[in-house]
Amino acid sequence: MSEDDDRGRTAHLAPFSLRGQLYWILPITLATMSLTVWLLANPQWGGDVAAIVVIPINVAAVLVPLMMTYGAREVRNDPDNRARMRRLKIALAFTSAALLVVSLVYWFSREEDPHDYLSGVLRVGVLKESYPGWNNVRTDGSREGFDVALTEFIAKRYRVERIEYVELTERDDRIRALTDDFPGGPVHLVIANFSITPEREKEVDFAGPYYYDQQGFFTWQKASNLEEIPPGEVCTASGTTGNARLTELGWRPTSERSLVACMRQFLENRDSGRAVSTDVSILQAFAEDRKQDSRAPWQDVSTVVIGQESYGVGIPNDRPRLCEELNRTITEFINDHWAVEFDKHLKGVADKDKHIPQTTSPCQGSTLF
Repeated sequence: MSEDDDRGRTAHLAPFSLRGQLYWILPITLATMSLTVWLLANPQWGGDVAAIVVIPINVAAVLVPLMMTYGAREVRNDPDNRARMRRLKIALAFTSAALLVVSLVYWFSREEDPHDYLSGVLRVGVLKESYPGWNNVRTDGSREGFDVALTEFIAKRYRVERIEYVELTERDDRIRALTDDFPGGPVHLVIANFSITPEREKEVDFAGPYYYDQQGFFTWQKASNLEEIPPGEVCTASGTTGNARLTELGWRPTSERSLVACMRQFLENRDSGRAVSTDVSILQAFAEDRKQDSRAPWQDVSTVVIGQESYGVGIPNDRPRLCEELNRTITEFINDHWAVEFDKHLKGVADKDKHIPQTTSPCQGSTLF
């Protein structure tokens, strides 16, 4: 072949040199797909970002091979070109299939928009038993308390038409209520003195915390330290962190279905060695509610406290976007409304500054693998 023929052939093929770039186009496409999958596996970085990233790649990954195939039409009888076209078809099929899989994975694993989730009728899980200062039912059926104030604040920030309070008989139902196994369907949120613990975070997510507390005691006899409280006479509600903590200390607390049942036994056994244990703020609010009752001269042993409680808003598992959205709302509540609602509902609770969180905790991310 003469030099002129070579120059002519080179000039003829020059417009179609894009096919020679396949070796860097495919790696970039695959790298972007990997980034997309990683974003899907870590929603705290934004599942929507993954969808946005994949759109131009979808277009480029499909159009580029088509353009190359179209550009090579005039020399398709060349044996080298036929082999190249087969490689292009394989690359096109592989890329299209991979992008389709990624798109389907995103579609079926994406998290619902938090604003849509927190709209319409908001189902909120609460304990059936009333806690003075926290969640108390008035004679007209409405509710009042610190947890109720937080619930109503959240409702006002979103498109909530009505709050439906779902009463939970057992404390363990606070976790179950956030799953599909709950009778009547899951609730959207649980706001019920729900302490954040590593064990619970394996099953549900939490936004917050919005309140700090410690475990305390009601006793008939004055006690200045933990050793002066008879370990075999302490009643706690089952399914609580207080019950688990005392068990870990080697005590054998009596478990009842509710704090009310513990208080009933306590009040019926005046001057005994019995005690009731749960969160200090719950006990102090309970005492404030009954301070006019001369038959209940117990004391809240506020100087004897153990552990640390962090109240959070329970949400279904693997909802990082919802958690982050609620954390912003909880932060606003803490900054602008927390102190007002504390003074209004928790008048008998001491050491106000010890109970207010300075910041919410980072949200847990979910993974597909």
